[in-house]
Amino acid sequence: MLNKSLEEAVANHRPVRIGWKHHFQEAAIAVVLRENPAPEVLLVRRATRKGDPWSGDLACPGGVAQPNDTNLLETAKRELLEETGMDAALNARYWGRLSIVPTRTHNRLAPMIVSPFCFGIFGNPGWQLSGELNKRIWLPLDFLADPRNRLVHQWKIGGFSFSVPCYQYDGELLWGLTLIVLDELMDILHGRRPYIRAWMGRLAHLL
Repeated sequence: MLNKSLEEAVANHRPVRIGWKHHFQEAAIAVVLRENPAPEVLLVRRATRKGDPWSGDLACPGGVAQPNDTNLLETAKRELLEETGMDAALNARYWGRLSIVPTRTHNRLAPMIVSPFCFGIFGNPGWQLSGELNKRIWLPLDFLADPRNRLVHQWKIGGFSFSVPCYQYDGELLWGLTLIVLDELMDILHGRRPYIRAWMGRLAHLL
């Protein structure tokens, strides 16, 4: 089981919410943590698909809510099981949620709302990646905590180039929505107030 202080930090966090989120498409992601022996977060690399600018990137397991999902927490659990083979009901404890991230759907410019949910892992899940993924990585939180590891990525879209923060780990690029979520997690775990940086990142991500 992970250090109790990490669980308490997430459980006591009051995330930023959006009152009008039900007007948009909704998605949920699972932020899965373990101690090995230091804390690590689970990331997956999405398979490369032609025409999808976000494919091939590191991400947390997750996806779009379906009509049969009772709520967004169930969406996160279902996607975690479908994408990685990990059953949250058997191998994880739900800790709490992080702030909602507004973004865009991948196939059009329509807005989408992403809700992150945190879980502490225990036991030995039967990992089995779906065809949507091609790699599973455990990223040490200590790596994210070291400012020397934070780099700049040139994000090109619509003929424009933007300088955005990123990390390079195990030959993979971590940036964008996933990094926004993990930045807030790191702020929470280190007792910092993440709201200003979180909202600046969320608004920038709508571009």
